[in-house]
Amino acid sequence: MAAILAVPRLHAADSGWLEVRSPHFTVITDAGEKRGHEVAFRLEQMEAVFAGFLLKQELTRPIPLTVVAFRGDKDYSAVAPRQPAGLVPPPVFVLRGEDRTYLVLNLAMPDPWRSAAHELAHVFLEGNYPTTTSWFDEGLAEYFSSIQIDNKRIAIGGDPELNPELQSDLFQRTEARAQPPKPLTDFLLAPVWIGVADLLTMQRNGPEGTHRTQFYAQSWMTIHYLLAQKKMTETGVFFDLLQNQRVPVEQAVQQAYGMSSKQFEQAVKDYFKAQKDLLAARDQARQHSSTRSSHTWSQPIRTSASSSSRIRARSAAARRTRSSITAHSRSA
Repeated sequence: MAAILAVPRLHAADSGWLEVRSPHFTVITDAGEKRGHEVAFRLEQMEAVFAGFLLKQELTRPIPLTVVAFRGDKDYSAVAPRQPAGLVPPPVFVLRGEDRTYLVLNLAMPDPWRSAAHELAHVFLEGNYPTTTSWFDEGLAEYFSSIQIDNKRIAIGGDPELNPELQSDLFQRTEARAQPPKPLTDFLLAPVWIGVADLLTMQRNGPEGTHRTQFYAQSWMTIHYLLAQKKMTETGVFFDLLQNQRVPVEQAVQQAYGMSSKQFEQAVKDYFKAQKDLLAARDQARQHSSTRSSHTWSQPIRTSASSSSRIRARSAAARRTRSSITAHSRSA
């Protein structure tokens, strides 16, 4: 904590650090002005898309958010949470203080944005959506972490753990992934799922650890289903029944969604089986891995027409903020 709190003072005294400000983010980085602008712009795009999910023009922040982006592994590792022997720190972590939240990025890692999107989703939910059980928070964070952004488009809805074997980082360096994570889609192909009554009441407290579990996979696909079927209003009713009125989960599902918990579970399973794009992307990834081709691949993304139009509108709004991002370099 002390090391992160020292960064604002460090960038004032060290010409290698600078500050970039955008409408919603302050980025402190030692990766240069251009990279600082790229980080701020990417985060603005993510905020715009997430606001669209919650049907908000602006997201509320209980306390300010500062982004600290490290260029090198060594400096990042000095402040990152300690890991068991043999494990590298995650490329992103969040540090919460009494009056400020810090999002800390390792720009030396290939594609830190999947982890950044997941952590940002949790930050964005605070102050913008009532407290819920874990499946909703984690499922929405997993769904949001599938976001793929470039200067021309924003796509979302793919398997967040399904990534190419070769990745390029922000510095255009290409790196092979020796052991890519197991896709969430694989967990959903298991013959037995966590019962929906258990899933909808399960709590996950403390450090999250790996996301590659049945819990995260089912939470992700449940959110996928609810967004595609436009059942987020019913989901708000469900949480009111479950948490405020203390209605048993089976009864809450029936009243909110008009179906039993068994029917709800089957509806999610049937929806998953119908996602041919997800299954095709998984097969393509396996083929790519087995042939070890030097060409990268991309997974097809499916979004509803209403979601796509909202994403396009939010993307355009985010691009307009690019011209308003100003950099302030402070030297000793």
